Amino acid sequence: MNTHSNSKFKAILVVLAFLISSASMVAQHFVGFYANYTTPLKQFNDSGYRNGAGFSVEYLSPSIFGNATDPFETRVSAGFEFSHHGSSKKVKDLIFNTPNNDKGSVKIQNLIFGFYVAPRFLFNIGDFSPYVDVIANYKIFNTYQVNRFNNEVPGYERESSTPVIQNGVAHYGGSLGFMYYISKSVCLDARVTYTQGKAVQFANLNSLEKDPNIENSTTYKKVYSPVSDAL
Repeated sequence: MNTHSNSKFKAILVVLAFLISSASMVAQHFVGFYANYTTPLKQFNDSGYRNGAGFSVEYLSPSIFGNATDPFETRVSAGFEFSHHGSSKKVKDLIFNTPNNDKGSVKIQNLIFGFYVAPRFLFNIGDFSPYVDVIANYKIFNTYQVNRFNNEVPGYERESSTPVIQNGVAHYGGSLGFMYYISKSVCLDARVTYTQGKAVQFANLNSLEKDPNIENSTTYKKVYSPVSDAL
């Protein structure tokens, strides 16, 4: 039986990355590859949404105002993010609708995809540049049902996934971080980010542990979504 509840979703995301530039230190374009960790807070955490880990790829523009040798400069970043927010316990030895009634397992998993843009305000102190980001972000919250046969079945894929829920919401927020220039073409970027958005729906991954009836026991929830970003 499906149920819904309203609450708020808050999260903090810690991001570490190496940025590789394609030009000189004064007018460089950066491309960043990030490792992300997301923690839902308060009501969103209480609703059963789990911590997430993932990655993001980001472009950072050259200076729009000022440059890397000035005390203050402004840049703009834009990128793509992905994070995996856990899987349910497998429901095993289910009988699938195949000619031989083959057995397999089913689980539910939650994923987030996102696209973002963020003006960045940097305060340059030699090779060390603390910064503040102002973020506009669009997040797509996905819940998938993953089916897997116990053995190979002719004419069927061993594992397949089907979207159960897909909903996208706009987010806004900010980051506090720093960039440290290792060389003229490489720097380290680390930050903590917070964003907030509208209501989203997802599956409670703990619901299948209580009742293995995959069709009737999955609990869906609707939660207001302050969430952190891959920035």
